Amino acid sequence: MSDLKSKVLIIDDSQVDRELLAGLLIKKGFDVLALDSAVNIMTIIDTEKPDLVILDVMMKDFDGNQALMQIRGSYGHIELPVIMVTSKNDDVDILESFNKGANDYITKPLRLEVALRRIQTQSLLSIQARTMIKAKEIETVHNMIATYNHEINNPLAIAAGNIDILKEQNQRVIKNVQDALGRIAQVVRNTNNILEKSTFEYNKYTDKINILKISKSDEDK
Repeated sequence: MSDLKSKVLIIDDSQVDRELLAGLLIKKGFDVLALDSAVNIMTIIDTEKPDLVILDVMMKDFDGNQALMQIRGSYGHIELPVIMVTSKNDDVDILESFNKGANDYITKPLRLEVALRRIQTQSLLSIQARTMIKAKEIETVHNMIATYNHEINNPLAIAAGNIDILKEQNQRVIKNVQDALGRIAQVVRNTNNILEKSTFEYNKYTDKINILKISKSDEDK
């Protein structure tokens, strides 16, 4: 799993634990941002757009579970996994974090191999889930465009097939109709080219809005 390139946000006010975990993840190929405070955590997340958050439960200036609830107010479990770090090896405290939206937890003192496995697992699950969601969204777009093409092509074919019958009656009107039908046909061809030669990707625009980005395939550039 060393080929994962997820971006991980670590928030822990213990410099030793923070640097130890960050160093391990960097060696394993993760892109890491390590901070000592959860103040303004939502601004940090919205700006840096991490794929995974590792959040200390007990910090001097901020309660980790409160920060977790802020995250869950904007991001779901799949969209942004959160692993809590706790020195409390108590089932009640661990359950509290799960109830507030944690995906998993690791305990202090850090057992690095165990922590790494849990981080890699959550990262992989998140990547797989988001890939499936995007694939479903792209399939929906393809089906929608294909439906539009079908709905346009049928009346277009009927109109084009009967246009010659009317030519002798009014040349100018018929020419205008032919031009309009020609433009519709070009739209259909362009749409088919998009389907056949382009890739689709959803980009986050706001908390509630995604933008569909359409790009030409490499061989067509």
